[in-house]
Amino acid sequence: MRQSAGSGEQWPTFSPSTAHHPNHRSLDRQRRLYHRSSSSFGSGSSIGNRTKRFLLLLGIFLLFSITLISLGRQIAARFGSGGSKRLRRSERYDNVTAGSIAATIDPETASRESTEATDRAAHAAAALVDTLDAARDAADELRRVAAAAAHKKRVADRASAAAAAMAAKKRMTGPDGATEIATVRERKVKLGDGSETSFSVFGRSDEDVSVFVLPYDTKGKTFTLIEEYHPGPDSKMVGLVAGMFEPKHGGSPEKAAVWELSEEARLKMDEGTSQLIAMAPDAKGGFSQDKYSSAHFRPFLALDCVEDDRPRPRDREEDITIHRDVTPNDLRRMLRDGRLNMPSTAFALMGLAWLEDNNLL
Repeated sequence: MRQSAGSGEQWPTFSPSTAHHPNHRSLDRQRRLYHRSSSSFGSGSSIGNRTKRFLLLLGIFLLFSITLISLGRQIAARFGSGGSKRLRRSERYDNVTAGSIAATIDPETASRESTEATDRAAHAAAALVDTLDAARDAADELRRVAAAAAHKKRVADRASAAAAAMAAKKRMTGPDGATEIATVRERKVKLGDGSETSFSVFGRSDEDVSVFVLPYDTKGKTFTLIEEYHPGPDSKMVGLVAGMFEPKHGGSPEKAAVWELSEEARLKMDEGTSQLIAMAPDAKGGFSQDKYSSAHFRPFLALDCVEDDRPRPRDREEDITIHRDVTPNDLRRMLRDGRLNMPSTAFALMGLAWLEDNNLL
């Protein structure tokens, strides 16, 4: 007998003496089957182990699934009936509420209330439209007020500028009752030795300009002069047409000269024959009045003027007498007699010299 390895079983050993054993063939078949199965299990032990593990995991999974199913059924049995009851109770409440509300509604009342609500909405819409219209009207009125305010501001600015110009003139009344207009400013100056001093300067501003005009008729060889009251010497004196350059004159000394011709001498420039000639075109800014004055003078000759039948109005204080047909000799005699003030004397002499140089005397 031979023992199979690892099995503990005894199998008869094949030998010549057992060849004629009556169970020889069956024994031999059993031995071959045994050896075949033993070799299979011996070489495929890893496959058998995997199979066992798979079967074990499958059993655990089935057990867990069964447990979950049982637990779900218990939860459904406990809470399902309560939820159904609450749902049925809510449905009954809704049915009761809807029924009670429907029972209390009167169709006519509901229609009337709906109409009233519509009317109220229409009134509210109309009120809103009225409010918008009123707001638009208020905006238009505000624009008109703003435009009027802007216009008033412009007028006020012009009035303020005029008041400032008038404030620049200082009115002083003397013991004899005479009144003159003057503006006095203090001007500080640094001297050559480094010290400073101040001077009183007379004049409206550093741009203070006056025009002097000497009218002359080249055909008649005569001048036109004016005579008026001079508050400084407190007497009437003869002089040239003159006036301060003001904004009303139109922006240039030439226009101011034409303006003063019309206002004081009642003359105007004829477009075809008259000429306005600057006697000192190279004098920058004109001639300074004197040492302590900021005023400047611009002298002109006005040739061949004609009478102005619509002259400009004079200032209230201007009391003027016009002297026409003054010959050159008459003018020279007046100059020698001191009947003209100093600026008029200087510019009359310049005019005589210019006319003589141009062979017009």
